[in-house]
Amino acid sequence: MGAAAVLGFAALSGQMLFFRESLAAFHGNELTLGGLFAVWLFWTATGAVLPRKIPTRLQGAGGTQFLHHQFFSLAALIPATDLAIRILPFLLNRTPGETPGLFPVLLAGFAVFAPFGMLSGFIYARLCETGPAVKDAEKMNAPGLYAFESAGSAAAGAVCSLVLFRILPLFTSAVVLAALTAGFSFFLLNPAAPRKTALHRTAWMPILTIAAALLLAFPANLIQRRMDRSLWKIGTLLESKSTAYGIVSTARLESQITFYENGVPLFTSPDELTAEESSHPALLQNPAPRSVLIIGTGPGGSIQECLKHPSVREVHAVELDPAVLEAARSFLPDAARSVFNDPAVTFHLDDGRRFLSRTDLRFDAILMNLPEPVTVQLNRFYSVEFFRLAAGRLNPGGVFSFSLPSSENMIGEELSDILSAAKSGLSAAFPKVVTLPGDRCRFIASTDTVYPTGDPSVLEDRIHERGLESDLRYMRPYFMDAQWSESRRAFLNSRIRELPPEEWNRDFRPLAFWRSLILWSGRYAPALRGGLKGLSGIPAKPALAACLILAAAAILLFRIKNWSGPAVFLAVWTAGCSGLSLELTALFAYQTLFGVLARDMALIVAGFMAGLGLGAGSSARIRPVKIPDTKSPNPDSALLLTAAISAASAFALPAMAAVSHPGIGLPSFALLNAAAGFACGRVFGLASRPENLRRLNLKNPGASLYAIDLVGSLTGALVCASLAVPLLGVTGTFAGIAGLNLFAAAAVRAGRRGE
Repeated sequence: MGAAAVLGFAALSGQMLFFRESLAAFHGNELTLGGLFAVWLFWTATGAVLPRKIPTRLQGAGGTQFLHHQFFSLAALIPATDLAIRILPFLLNRTPGETPGLFPVLLAGFAVFAPFGMLSGFIYARLCETGPAVKDAEKMNAPGLYAFESAGSAAAGAVCSLVLFRILPLFTSAVVLAALTAGFSFFLLNPAAPRKTALHRTAWMPILTIAAALLLAFPANLIQRRMDRSLWKIGTLLESKSTAYGIVSTARLESQITFYENGVPLFTSPDELTAEESSHPALLQNPAPRSVLIIGTGPGGSIQECLKHPSVREVHAVELDPAVLEAARSFLPDAARSVFNDPAVTFHLDDGRRFLSRTDLRFDAILMNLPEPVTVQLNRFYSVEFFRLAAGRLNPGGVFSFSLPSSENMIGEELSDILSAAKSGLSAAFPKVVTLPGDRCRFIASTDTVYPTGDPSVLEDRIHERGLESDLRYMRPYFMDAQWSESRRAFLNSRIRELPPEEWNRDFRPLAFWRSLILWSGRYAPALRGGLKGLSGIPAKPALAACLILAAAAILLFRIKNWSGPAVFLAVWTAGCSGLSLELTALFAYQTLFGVLARDMALIVAGFMAGLGLGAGSSARIRPVKIPDTKSPNPDSALLLTAAISAASAFALPAMAAVSHPGIGLPSFALLNAAAGFACGRVFGLASRPENLRRLNLKNPGASLYAIDLVGSLTGALVCASLAVPLLGVTGTFAGIAGLNLFAAAAVRAGRRGE
C-alpha cells in the first residue's frame, strides 16, 4: 500500500510540475493545456493496459527488485521531462510571447510525456497484480490500492504548491521531487531490509529522504540559472523567478527591458507609445480626473503618464504577483522607478477584480491594461458582471478604459464578434461607450453621456487646455488625426454590432473566451476553426437534453443481454469523466470568483484527491449485500450521489458568488471537490470489488479499470476545458455532469436487470 502512495505522490507532483512548466512554455491557452493534459492521460492509460510478460527469473524477490528499479526510473524521469518541456519552445522555434500552433505542441507533447506517463501507468498495473512479486500481495485489493494512490496524490498537491513551488524554482523542485520519490521507494521496496528493522526504517525514512533531497536543491538551482540564461532567445535574461502565481522573467534587449509572466510580455520600458495610448485618451474624457486606478502593468509607464495631468492627485495600481513589482524595482531605470517613492502613488498586491469588489474607494478613471480574453482566467475581466462592478466604483463622470487587438483597415468575422461582445457588455453597464480605432481598438466607457468623445480635434483642444503638449511625444495632432480619422472610426463602428443578452459574455458563460478561441484557431489551428464555429451554431442545452432523453429511453425500452461486464466499465468511465469535469469546472468557478487560482489550486485539488481516496477506501469495507451470487455491489448508487453533488453545485454557485470572500470560498470549494472526489472514488471502489472484477474475465482487471478511469478523465479534460464550460457555462456544465451520471446509473441498473 505504501508503494501505491509513493506512486500517487510521484505521478501528481510530476503532473503539477509539468503543468506549470507547460503554462510558462505555452502561456495558458486552455485548448493547448487541455490537449497536453489529455496526452498525459492517454499515455498513462496506455501504460496501464500494455501486455506485461514478466520472465520467471524475476518472480519472488527479483520481482520486487524489478518494481524497485521502475520507481527509480520514474524518479529520474521527473527532471528529465521537466527539462524536455523547457526546450520544447526552442524545438518549435518559438520566442517568448509567441503563441504556438496547436498540432506541433500536441505532437511534441506526445513525445515528451510518453516515458513518464507510460511508466506510471505500468507501475500501477504492476501493483495490481497478485503474486509473489508484490510484498503482502494477498492483502492488496483494487479499491484499497486506488485509495492509497489517491492519498499520495493529495499529499503531493499540498507539498508542491504550499512548499516547493513557493520557495524553489521549478527545475530545482523537479530534482527535489525525484530525490523524494527515489528515497521513499527505496525504503518501502528494498528487499534486502529485514522485517525486524521496519519500525527503525519508518522512523528515519522521512528524515533521511528529505535531507538528501534538500542537499540536491543547491546544485540544481545553479544548473537552472545557467539553463535559463542559455535557453533564452530574446536579448539577455536578467532574472527568472518562480512564484505562487507563475514564472516572472526580466530580459534586456538593447535599451529596453521587458517583463514576462509565464512567457507572456507584461510591459516594456521604455515604451512611451503604449503608455500614452493606455492613459491619455481615457483621462481626456473626464473634465478633471483626480483619482485613477490602474489594473495591470502600472510600472510600465502608465503611472507617469497619468501624473502629467494637473488635476490628478492619486494613482492606485493593482498587481497580483509581488514578484512583478520586485523585478520592476530592481531593473527599471531610475526615472521609471521614481513612481515607487511618489506619495501620490499607492500599490496594491491583489487581484484587480477582487480589489474592486472589496474597496470603498471611488475613482474618476479606471484603466485596465490586461491581455485579451484568450483564456478563461482573463475572461472574467471582460464580462458584463465585471463591467457593472467597474461602473459602480466610478465617481459621476468617471471613465473605464481597455483595449483589444484590432486592425485599421480589415476586421474579419471572428474579430468582429470579439469587439461586438466587448461593446455590448459595456453598453449594458455604461450609458455611453466611445471606440477609437488602431492596431488595438480602445474602448472608453463613461457614466457621463455628454463629455466623452472620439473626435480627435476635441481631444487636441483638451490637451492644449491642460498644458500637456510638451509632455507628450505621440499624442500629437498629426498622430490623432491620422489614427482616429472620421473614416476609420466609421469603418470600426460598422464592424461592431449590438448583441442580444443571450450572447453577452458573462462570468459563468465565457463566450468572449470562446470567440477568442475561434480567432486563435483560425491563426494557429485552421483545421479546428470550422468545427468550433459549427459548435457555436448548435443550441447546446437543448441538444444535450435531447441526447440524454433519447439515451435514457433506449435503456428503458431495451434490456441489454450480457451487460454486467460492460456496465462496470461504463460506471468507471463515467466516474473518471465526471470527476475531472467537476474538478475543472470548480477550479474555473473559483478563478472567476476570486482570481487567485494559481495560488490556491493545490488545496482544492488536494481536497478532490483526498475525497477520491476516502471514497475508494470506504467501498472496500462494505460487505456485499446477501442476495443471490449473480448479484454484487452495484455502483449505481454512487453514480446517483455524483449526480446529486453536481446538481447541488449548480445551485450553490449563486450563494458562493454572493459571499465572494477567499476566506470562505477556499474551504467551501475544497469541501465541494472533496465531496465530488468521494462520490467518484466510491464508484471506482464498488466497481472494482472482487465480485465485479470476476465478471470482467481479464488477466489484470484492476489495471484495466484504472485505464478506463483515465480514459474517462481524458474525455473530461478535452470536453470540459475546451467545450462544455464556454458553451454551456459553469452551471450548465454542472447540470450536464449530473445528467451524464443519471444516464450511467440507469444503464448500469438496466444491465443488471437484464442478467
